[in-house]
Formats: sequence, structure tokens, C-alpha cells
Amino acid sequence: MNHPVIQSFEGKIKILSRITIKVQNPNQLATISKLSNYNKYDIVSILPLNDQVLEKLKMSVQRGVCVEICYSGAIRDPSQRVNILASSLSLVLAVSGKGIVFGSCAEKCFDVRSPLDVRNMAQIFRISKSKSKICISENPKQVLKHAFSRKTVLGVVIGVHSDQLDVWKRTKSYQYSLIEQDSPSDEHISQSKRLKIE
Repeated sequence: MNHPVIQSFEGKIKILSRITIKVQNPNQLATISKLSNYNKYDIVSILPLNDQVLEKLKMSVQRGVCVEICYSGAIRDPSQRVNILASSLSLVLAVSGKGIVFGSCAEKCFDVRSPLDVRNMAQIFRISKSKSKICISENPKQVLKHAFSRKTVLGVVIGVHSDQLDVWKRTKSYQYSLIEQDSPSDEHISQSKRLKIE
């Protein structure tokens, strides 16, 4: 980019690539990761076109996938404001307020709002002040971490201390398999078990 403001940040920021895929059939969700260009993008966004797809995606929030609410449409087009706010509120309630991130989806710079404005806006969607802070800080970080791990690892590995293993088995419903310890010389790892989510 040749804009002087962008050039002043050269070497200090990294611009990530993103693709938004519109999905109308829930069965298409399983094939997205197999698309030829899937790994060319840092962030993959799914835009559900009906309730069936949305219902399927709700389960992904429990696995750390975030849900984005774009607010600029409500600012740009007053005639659509009620519909956008109502649908966004339904989305927040559907995922119990978890994994929410706010995006501008702005077409003009005037449609972008400050983090404080976005936090205030979050209360319209019945998101508490404490959770709204997570929406604009921790959740976006989670998206970036997921983008990095998606390109660098094949699965998610969670470290669980050996004395917590029985608690883990009782509280987690998904299947797992034990992985052999990589580095027995490491004091922390040697006292832990590693679990791989399948």
C-alpha cells in the first residue's frame, strides 16, 4: 500500500488476509476446510444464510470459534437498523453471549467506531460491561491465535496435570486420546499428560 500513513507503520504491523464464505446448506460446512484456497487465508469467516446453518455453527462456539457482529450497516442505513439490531440480538442470545467479536464491515471510514463506542453498543445486545470488554480485546486475540494455529498445527493439544485427569474425564464429554510425552526432561511436561482433541 502506498498511503503515507500505512507506510509509516511499515514493519510494525502485519496485515492479515481474510475470506468470507456464504453458506446456505449445513452440509457444506464439512467441505470448507478442503477447498483449494483454504490455507491461503489467515482468517476464514462463515456467513450463514439461514437458521439451519446458524444452528450448526452454534456448536463451533464451544470449540473456541468466534461470532462476528457487524455494526456499520445499522449506522449506514437507518431503514435497516431495527432489522440488524434484532438479528444481532438473536445471534447473541443463541450463543449465550460467548465468543462475540464486533466488526465494522465499514465501507467508509466514517462508519468505524472507537472501542469505547463499541463497548457501549454491546449493551444494546444485552452484553454486560465486563463481557463487552472481552468482546473487543480477548476474543479478537483468540481469532488471531486460531488463525496462526490453523496454519501451523494439525490439532489442538491441551496440557492437563496428572492429578486433574480424573476430573477431566468426568467433566469433558468429547473423545480424547493420550499422547506420549515429548520431552521427559522438561519438569512441567513430565508431571502432565497431554490430550489431543479428536
